[in-house]
Amino acid sequence: MIRKTLVIFVVMTALALLAIPLSQAVPWDPRNNDKFQPFQDTGKFNVLTVLNGDHYYTPSKEDVNKLVVRYEETFITYQITIGSHTYKLNEDFLYAGYSEDTFYDVTAWLETPILPKYVWPSEYRLQRTVVDFTFDFSAIAGGLDGTLHMRAVLNENSRSINSLSGTGDLQNVQIKATNDQPSLVGMIYTVNHYGIVSGWPE
Repeated sequence: MIRKTLVIFVVMTALALLAIPLSQAVPWDPRNNDKFQPFQDTGKFNVLTVLNGDHYYTPSKEDVNKLVVRYEETFITYQITIGSHTYKLNEDFLYAGYSEDTFYDVTAWLETPILPKYVWPSEYRLQRTVVDFTFDFSAIAGGLDGTLHMRAVLNENSRSINSLSGTGDLQNVQIKATNDQPSLVGMIYTVNHYGIVSGWPE
């Protein structure tokens, strides 16, 4: 009888212990938190912006161990969607961005009738892109007041976009996002970022 009671006690204790993590181990999901909202943006710019950037060849064009291309991003269209609300370039905010593309061990180049050699590589060992950019809502009257500074770091292992700092209405905003591979149609590049934002003002 004692042994049977002991077995029942052990089984009940085990079931109780199992029930605790089952009832409490709910994975943290920012989408279930009212403070977090979906973030998405998309923009289009002319590829000539990139091709006309400053090119630095190490040690030389003919023997490139490292190519660095630096340029200012100038978007034709850009929109940011927070939850169900969309903000548009030149209507709700202005954009300023500076990009640096670094290619290591270039072995071949793209060449077309409009694209001379040594402008953009087609074969290389590794590429890394860093983009520092700012959404300036203060520049457009009647809406949000503040700026949001962001950084994108893109390579073969990571495509992360993060907010760095904000001012005014955006000082408490935090964004973590990633991006799709940009698409090219004709001379127009389209970029898309998506992720989660917290602290966005009402």
